Amino acid sequence: MKHKHIAKAGKKIFKRFRRQLSPILKEIVMLALIGKKPTHGYKLMKEMTEAPIETKIKASSIYPELSQLKDKGLVEVSIDASDSLKRPRKVYSLTEIGKKQLLKDIEELRENLTSLDDYLELLSKNLKDGSAG
Repeated sequence: MKHKHIAKAGKKIFKRFRRQLSPILKEIVMLALIGKKPTHGYKLMKEMTEAPIETKIKASSIYPELSQLKDKGLVEVSIDASDSLKRPRKVYSLTEIGKKQLLKDIEELRENLTSLDDYLELLSKNLKDGSAG
């Protein structure tokens, strides 16, 4: 019975962790991709769906998210009006503040993952100890 209680608590913790992690992870992936190479919104959306960590973003939400990153000072916008383009488009690049925030978010993510790993280790140990007795 003890392991059922632990497993139920684990599910609750994991759901909360996932709910809290999702927006942070999305922002980390967006900033990391923009930091790798300045890009426009559509290309960023495609790269996010191809990222090793599945981060889904809808076309209708990519630009509001980019606008929020700009308002926070994490990205800056320039206009690409190349002759090859039918119309000018916004290109997003990482600011120095954005780089610092990205590094901070990555460190926080590592700490959260360490906490989750510690919990899973405890869960595993408790299950093994419970099945041995």
